[in-house]
Amino acid sequence: MKRTLSPRPADLLALAASLALPCGCHPAAEVEAAPQLELRIPAGEAASIGSYAVIVRWPDGPADRIAGERDGSVNAVWFTDLDQDGRGEVVVSMSSAGSGSYGQLQGWRRGEDGLWRLIELPGLDPDQAVGYRGHDRFELVDGVLRREFPVFLEPDANAAPTGGTRRLVLAATGARWSDATGG
Repeated sequence: MKRTLSPRPADLLALAASLALPCGCHPAAEVEAAPQLELRIPAGEAASIGSYAVIVRWPDGPADRIAGERDGSVNAVWFTDLDQDGRGEVVVSMSSAGSGSYGQLQGWRRGEDGLWRLIELPGLDPDQAVGYRGHDRFELVDGVLRREFPVFLEPDANAAPTGGTRRLVLAATGARWSDATGG
């Protein structure tokens, strides 16, 4: 399977705008140019487990290749600046196989040597995990990584959550998830 994914213009504008703020971020002139991303899943692999590759095509140079392992299916690939250091990261969103469709994110950062390394992205805090049984949905909106999932109460069946929806955003530092409603 071959899909080409590119950052949305709104995400790039939000990134540029955030870098112009007086917050100690790098000036926009120092930000890496956004690449085009191409997702590749090897033919013949099972849908439930396997590997993936992301081809990172830079506007002004050769392409890079990121190779990762997956437990489930890849839903999306984004290029964004999670920690607002002026250098973008590649984020891969996945859902596990099975009825829970547990969400997983893998983040990749390009080192000074040009090699891509897996970075640790935060999981849920204990309070955020109350009532969590998967069914995550991730999206990148205006440069902000968002996560939402249904909240299950104790008697709920896996297909019938009754506790509402938990909405979180990844903090600008990339260190933890925060309540998207500000509460």
